[in-house]
Amino acid sequence: MEKYFLRIGFILYIVFVIFINFYILSYNFFEVANFGKYTFFSSSKIKDYQRGYFIISSKNNKDVNVGDTIYFYNSYEAKSEILSSVVFEISKNNENEITYQIENNKLLSSSYLIGKEDDFTKVPFIGYTVDFVTSTIGYFLTIFIPLLWLFGCRVLKICTNSKVFKNVV
Repeated sequence: MEKYFLRIGFILYIVFVIFINFYILSYNFFEVANFGKYTFFSSSKIKDYQRGYFIISSKNNKDVNVGDTIYFYNSYEAKSEILSSVVFEISKNNENEITYQIENNKLLSSSYLIGKEDDFTKVPFIGYTVDFVTSTIGYFLTIFIPLLWLFGCRVLKICTNSKVFKNVV
């Protein structure tokens, strides 16, 4: 029975490692993961937002209305951050491009839009885990060292069961 729990734990760990690696490899300049029309990020990436949430957002330009709070990539400064603002005016340039007038009379292209707050799916406390695991020290402690240990255990097991190594010693 204990072997089954170990195997299930190992499989869950491998799924976790694969998810974190896909998440990190799909980062853009703003350290936000994009998969198709979905955007995944920790709430720590948003300025002045409660920490600890893992946010999943779907980008749908057609659902944004005047008065909605939207989140977007900050392209006005050379920082990699996500900002929020209220939409004051919407103008459609063509079928694919929409321009939003936001606070301080700034114009925002729909290509920088992440989504509106009402469309966010927020998972509490996972944001803390994602922040830690995607940091350098967190990745080293939760991904690299355990995988190195598992690899070493497998090599040791193969060496102790091998007839070639038994005859040498």
